[in-house]
Formats: sequence, C-alpha cells, structure tokens
Amino acid sequence: MTRLLPLLAFFICSVAHAQHIFPEKFFVCNTDRFALEKDLIIARISKKKLVEVIVNGIDKTPRPKVWGRLSLQIVVDLEGNSCLLSMHNQTTLLSTQLKLKKDIDQNLVWEKPAQKVAALVVIDFFGRRSTVKRIGLDGNTGWHEIAAKARRVKKLYYYNYYPPLR
Repeated sequence: MTRLLPLLAFFICSVAHAQHIFPEKFFVCNTDRFALEKDLIIARISKKKLVEVIVNGIDKTPRPKVWGRLSLQIVVDLEGNSCLLSMHNQTTLLSTQLKLKKDIDQNLVWEKPAQKVAALVVIDFFGRRSTVKRIGLDGNTGWHEIAAKARRVKKLYYYNYYPPLR
C-alpha cells in the first residue's frame, strides 16, 4: 500500500499536465475537452491573418527583424475563439517581447470548426518573411505536417516535436 500511493500521485500529476504540448505553458484556457488535428485541418484561418496577429503581438518599440521558429498550440472553441495553451519560442526575440497570449486570445478569430480542437502552428521567420505550417498527430504517422487538402502525409522526424531550422 505504501508503494502504491507514490505511484498513484505520480500518475495523477503526469496526466494533469498532458494537455500542454510545448514547454512554455499558459493556464487560463478552458480545456475541458478538445481534439488534436490528425490528417486534415479542422480549424481554418488564412495564413496571412494568422501571421498578422502574431507580428502585431511583437513589441513595437524597435521592430526588429525576427529569425527562427515559433511553435504554438492554440485551442479553438466551437465559436472560433482562440486561446493560446502552450508555445515554444526558438526565435531571436525573448518570450516577454512576444505579447502573444493577449493578442491571440483577443484578436485571432477562426472559422467555426465542427469540434473543439487544438491547432498546432509552426511559424518560421526569415527576417521580414515567414512561412506557416500546421502539424498533426496521428497514432500511425506520428508528428507530421498537414495541408489544407489531404493528399500525402509528410512524416516529420525530429527531436522533441520541433522540426529543425533550415
């Protein structure tokens, strides 16, 4: 019985934080139940609008050129509202310079999805240019890039869920 109690406590603690995919976590989202995208994009938004909200969230005092990768886990509810759940910042900016939580939660509105879903978005910044990728998770293919139309699944092999910078 004494060995079972620590094991049970460890299991409960590990399950409580399993919803966050990336290391930098935010805890004010309603995460009662949501799904991850697998092979198709469920939560839809134009890439231009997505990048616009992210770039507007960067501290504007000296607008620097941004280099690197920003990975976001955004929960989209049935009304299309956003809530930033976790992120991984591999850019040249500090996370404090990226005022993303407030801007994503207030300004990023998606098309109404069929179900509550967590969208995994990876934005690569190259100075003034950027590219947007959507990541899916499936039991058969693992972490992979998904496209707007289901054609071919490109499996991603990388360490700690984050694709390497190219």
